[in-house]
Amino acid sequence: MEAAVPSGFTDLYTASNCHNMDLNLMGVVTDSLPPSRSRGTDWMCTFTIADSTLCDGGDGLKVKFFRPVQAELPRIQSTGDVVVLRNVKVKQWSGMTIIMASWGSTWIVFPSDTIPTKAPPNHTLLKHVKDTRAPAASIAESLYAVALCNAQDRSCFTAHVESNAQVTPTSPPLPSSMAPIQRQKFSWIENVVVDKFYDLVGQVVKLYPNNGRTELYITDYTSNNLLYPYEWGREGEDSRRDGDPYGYTPRASKKWRGPYGKMTLTVTLWPPHSHFAHSDVKEDDFVSLRNARIKYSADSKVEGVLHTDQRYPDRIDISVLRDHQDDRVKDVLRRKREYGKRFEAQRQAFEKEARGEKRKQSDEGEELSNKPSKRKRRKQQRQQGQAQKPAEGNENVDESS
Repeated sequence: MEAAVPSGFTDLYTASNCHNMDLNLMGVVTDSLPPSRSRGTDWMCTFTIADSTLCDGGDGLKVKFFRPVQAELPRIQSTGDVVVLRNVKVKQWSGMTIIMASWGSTWIVFPSDTIPTKAPPNHTLLKHVKDTRAPAASIAESLYAVALCNAQDRSCFTAHVESNAQVTPTSPPLPSSMAPIQRQKFSWIENVVVDKFYDLVGQVVKLYPNNGRTELYITDYTSNNLLYPYEWGREGEDSRRDGDPYGYTPRASKKWRGPYGKMTLTVTLWPPHSHFAHSDVKEDDFVSLRNARIKYSADSKVEGVLHTDQRYPDRIDISVLRDHQDDRVKDVLRRKREYGKRFEAQRQAFEKEARGEKRKQSDEGEELSNKPSKRKRRKQQRQQGQAQKPAEGNENVDESS
């Protein structure tokens, strides 16, 4: 069932790339944990929400709510409930992208057992519970809640969780067959392995078109031994490209400008991702890639590929991170500074050693140049011999006289 995202709200896929911004979001609950005490004095609840842009393959965004009183937490009763969140932020937390509520955040919950399978013909407002500070629910939110709930398999909704029951801070672990599967898709380049899908963040080293695709080179300044080893002063692996024997497509500069070592991942972008990269991405931009597959290249090096989404062929899974306050971007910048210091120290040591070797060779050359050559020595000997002959003739004249 299709329904438009209400005005003033953001879909979850777009929100996942809008870090540290105040957002209004809606989603259907796909997983939830009972309320518990936080490490401090507050109460905390954690649940996962999804929508049509972020629901395939078990994806979703986790939400963390903190309140001083348990009764002020969102009253999630079961999976399938639809929540309305206002004034929340998307942040990076323990390596995951999550939705974090603040004291100014509000919530509304449409319980799944009150949501009909079809939108009410007269567009009546659905039953719901809400935060005392939340604005009144709207008809548009009700209609979107019906669409979100019925996009799921309602027969798989879990039993109700009593959110008002007093619970201990920690709950006993579920059996492995019942425990929800936690999919941690975000990764730094150093941790990627072949035949898995990852969300990546990195800085663009270079990019160029290649037969309708785009070859994107990104780095997060972590090392992976299976990456191509770029060396200082040598051409990069892209100096000879396949598929363009006559050079019709613009060629990237052959000189690799760093980083050196095994820090750069090549990702092949297929349409529509390649079209976006060609028009909106440039070198030194920070980008986020969603659901990139890691595989071996022809020369057994690790590379990535971002194919067309078969379910949503128009969805673009690459975005530019222009907010450098994003925690992931800050991590990349920190490692870039550390790399720059190491490289500069190594470069200076190399150049100093090279200057010393050159000076030694120059000194040896000067020493050799001061020694007369054989031809010069023979010429000097002839000159000395010619000078001695007149002197001997004068001595003979003096004796005869």
